[in-house]
Amino acid sequence: MSGNACCSGLNREVHLALTPLVRGVLVLGVLVSHPALGETRVGIIGGESWCTLLEENGYECSNLPSTGPDGPLDTYDVLINVSRDWSDPEGMLAEFMRAGKGVITWSDVPRVLGINSDPTVQAWIGANAWVQTSGALLSTARDPILGTLPVGTVVLDCGFSVCPALRDTSGHPGAKALAAFGGPESPFIGILRNTWEGGQSVYFTDYISPGYPLDDEIILNAVRVLSQTIPAVSE
Repeated sequence: MSGNACCSGLNREVHLALTPLVRGVLVLGVLVSHPALGETRVGIIGGESWCTLLEENGYECSNLPSTGPDGPLDTYDVLINVSRDWSDPEGMLAEFMRAGKGVITWSDVPRVLGINSDPTVQAWIGANAWVQTSGALLSTARDPILGTLPVGTVVLDCGFSVCPALRDTSGHPGAKALAAFGGPESPFIGILRNTWEGGQSVYFTDYISPGYPLDDEIILNAVRVLSQTIPAVSE
């Protein structure tokens, strides 16, 4: 499955089935005004459709190679990594966050980056493991990334097939689970927000992808939030 694909087979059928009943209705509660943000530069690693969505909503966006960035990252405000071809051996994403910037990861990208064994990757993503699960993804917290969706809202459903997720946020005080498969008590996180060393990160399971109204709004909300500088806290 490429970075531009959401799902296939039964997964795709379930996803589409939710559109008129849930996704098409809930989008009314999550819509926000997105100003023209041409001054906010976003780099997409391995996913052209993400750039299309952002450019249509006023962002300046660049498609970067799926094998990893081929130049300096200091001109970008947010990076979205949907590539399974790059393991970030030099720790560029961690350094990007240390510069006060935002990073979005997706699907099993945290696994490719080494989240199951690399403490630095665990720290900036905000979880200690990548796993697979199934079922419905429910919102577990109120947050600007989810707009006005109430806690307990079904964001999506991967049916009987497996969906990627994160688990175990212990040791990461800046981590906040926004949606989990099975609800608030579930350890399987499908949307996670984290703050670390001046930067911010967001993780999306692979059902969150451009092309669906609710998904589009959640993605745009995340980019807007991550492009905002975290206020400095004095000693």
